[in-house]
Amino acid sequence: MLDRIRQFFEEHIAAPAQGYAGGAKADPGHGLHLATAALLLEVSRADFQVHDKELEAIARILQRQFDFTEPETRELLELARAESEELLSLHPVVRLINDHFDHDGRARIMEDLWQVAYADGKLDKHQEYTVRKIADLLYMPHSVYIRTKLKVEGGARGKIQETRDK
Repeated sequence: MLDRIRQFFEEHIAAPAQGYAGGAKADPGHGLHLATAALLLEVSRADFQVHDKELEAIARILQRQFDFTEPETRELLELARAESEELLSLHPVVRLINDHFDHDGRARIMEDLWQVAYADGKLDKHQEYTVRKIADLLYMPHSVYIRTKLKVEGGARGKIQETRDK
């Protein structure tokens, strides 16, 4: 599997990570993309079901943050899925993010985690717990945890209301 990951990054990600604008402290390399995708997938898997809407949200986030093409995003998601299934601990993934993102970059990741949690229109208690656990590992204050949750929750409610109004 490591050969597949290495090959993916050699073929598609030669440039340094540019996602989470202003949040990167140094050139974290391609491992950061995989780490971010793994965290997003971890939230998706927390309720023991990975919904299509959650995968779509993860794909949009990765494309927006790292400027990937659709095929690159699909391949990264496949690799991250395999990686997250083998993860025994979130600590190596989180350490990579903590080492390379400042507070603002990590806060943006928090917002993206909430986007995945609310992607299917409801918040599962297991997903909420997973986001809380990741927030603690990212050394994010409770105020950021709540602020990003409320921001995404408000957007999710607006989308649900728009759908009902149609």
